[in-house]
Amino acid sequence: MTLSFEPNDAPTIAIVVGEHSGDTLAAGLMAAVNARYPHIRWVGIGGPKMQQQGFESWYPMEQLAVMGFFEPLWRLYSLLKLQQQLKKRFKALKVDLFIGVDAPEFNLPLAKWLKQQGFKTLHYVSPTVWAWRPKRLQRIQYAVDAMLLIYPFEVALYQQAKIPGFYVGHTLADEIPWLPAPLLARAKLNLPPGPMVAILPGSRLRELNYLVPVFLQTIQWLATRHPQCQFVVALPTTERAQQFERLLQQSHCSVPIYCLTGQTRQVLEASDVVLVTSGTATLETMLYKKPMVIAYKTNALTYWLAKKLIKTPYIGLPNILAQAPLVPEYLQQEATPAKLGAALEQLLNLSESQRQQLINRFTTLHRSLQQNANQKAGDVVLKLLGA
Repeated sequence: MTLSFEPNDAPTIAIVVGEHSGDTLAAGLMAAVNARYPHIRWVGIGGPKMQQQGFESWYPMEQLAVMGFFEPLWRLYSLLKLQQQLKKRFKALKVDLFIGVDAPEFNLPLAKWLKQQGFKTLHYVSPTVWAWRPKRLQRIQYAVDAMLLIYPFEVALYQQAKIPGFYVGHTLADEIPWLPAPLLARAKLNLPPGPMVAILPGSRLRELNYLVPVFLQTIQWLATRHPQCQFVVALPTTERAQQFERLLQQSHCSVPIYCLTGQTRQVLEASDVVLVTSGTATLETMLYKKPMVIAYKTNALTYWLAKKLIKTPYIGLPNILAQAPLVPEYLQQEATPAKLGAALEQLLNLSESQRQQLINRFTTLHRSLQQNANQKAGDVVLKLLGA
């Protein structure tokens, strides 16, 4: 049953999102809740998809898009100032619920403070406690009333910690079709026939600065051996596309490259193989059942510390979910044009049976994540609101 409220009496829900993947998750949750709370008010920090659902974004989402261990320290003053401003505004509004979406180093301290003030708090996407710093679960316990979990193996961790954790799956698994239609996608993108390599260099400024030069050299390496290949770069925003173009002009890459903005899913569906930066894009690539090579580079100090702290043997989400090396990963000094190019070449030469075997593994993982995430996440929100 749809619950009706007068606009002045409707609940106010605050959300803070730090990047595009969180924008997708929060927008789906909002759509599910809006269907039952027509006049709800949504405020905080969000992206374009959330704004399409009626979200009031007070600050640019990109302010929180920081990566690594040390990079946030360089912006510590501005981040703390932003946090204080949100505390004041949320408290003044007497928000009915705060939802932090990912960005745990920013959102969990904010949630803890709000909970201490008597506000209800929910966090969407567990920090990677299964990979490093498991003692964070103790702090999470004091920060949130509930956690929305997107991966099935996280449930046991939260049960052991006695933190209310709700497995909702991943909204991308609900949205992306079981069977991709590459020929149709290629026709919609007006791309010529021939083997297609998709390049997904990331969504953060620093990611592109580290990875695009290597990716361009990889394209050059592969093109000399497979001149029939076409290369399509997918970028999430105009800003990242402009950054890519600047890096391309500074490079010595002479290969024709298609650069498409805001069409990542279409590019993935149309592709034969994918070179992708570690992150949510690896999950999207898996859901489209595409053979991939995962790469990642960051500054030397961050990488050194990560190697000391992170316990999981994998960084790519397909490998983490499968707990097996389904797809190759190349990190830091290993992420060279020759190694990345050779790995992509191997994927281009997969036999039909090898390709189908990989597709079958990806399909099994897709099924495990397909849980009607938006609806389940919305149900938890309503439960916390007492509806």
